[in-house]
Amino acid sequence: MNNKFYCGVDVSKKKLDVMLLVQEKYHYKVVENSNDGVIFLQEWIKSKLEKDAFFTHQKIFDIIYIMNYHRLFIPNSYIFITIVTSKRRNILIDNINILKSAIKKSIDIYNYEIFAICVLPNHIHMIIKPYEIKDYPNIVKLIKTNFSKHIDKSTIKDYKLSASNISKKEFDIWQRRYYEHTIISEEDLYKHTDYIHYNPIKHQRVKALKDWKYSSFHKFVQNGFYEKDWCNFEDKHKINQLNME
Repeated sequence: MNNKFYCGVDVSKKKLDVMLLVQEKYHYKVVENSNDGVIFLQEWIKSKLEKDAFFTHQKIFDIIYIMNYHRLFIPNSYIFITIVTSKRRNILIDNINILKSAIKKSIDIYNYEIFAICVLPNHIHMIIKPYEIKDYPNIVKLIKTNFSKHIDKSTIKDYKLSASNISKKEFDIWQRRYYEHTIISEEDLYKHTDYIHYNPIKHQRVKALKDWKYSSFHKFVQNGFYEKDWCNFEDKHKINQLNME
């Protein structure tokens, strides 16, 4: 069987076809000048080919997360988003009114629906439906920027601008990257909605979801989507297998 090279990795034509199929299906693209991304992809492909393993959905998104890539924009879609603070500092709940104001301003400008949301001390999970699908990166950027401008930085003990922060005119408030996932089905929507609302228990903030004020769980209870004591053992087992942070 003739072998070919893909990102410097010697692979069989059959497996090369699989890689190209996955690339097309999940819309990721290796950027030649992205050395870290290419090296990571090379090592990952080598390890997978040694085990003759197939590509998993989650692993493709792991690759996407650390590489330059083309975002997938599907009109009229819901988008699951995770935004995390720099150094995972616990600053969001203490500054919840500033965060609410930043989110409200982004809604006023970009006209999007928040389907579900949960704010933890150091990260946010939410599912949004933008009026214009290509707006969601700008929505995230605006939330980050407005929160960063208005938070009192003197209250953050280890606040320090790196050379990279300075060159990119950033604050040391948020992680630069964020996680996003385009919802592909009704089942996918419910899975991510459950994950969002279970998060306070996952991170041991409360024992009952009804006791966490900073999520849309209460709205979903009022609308009959959940019981107020929702989350049985089977629910927890399924949700704990997910990692979207």
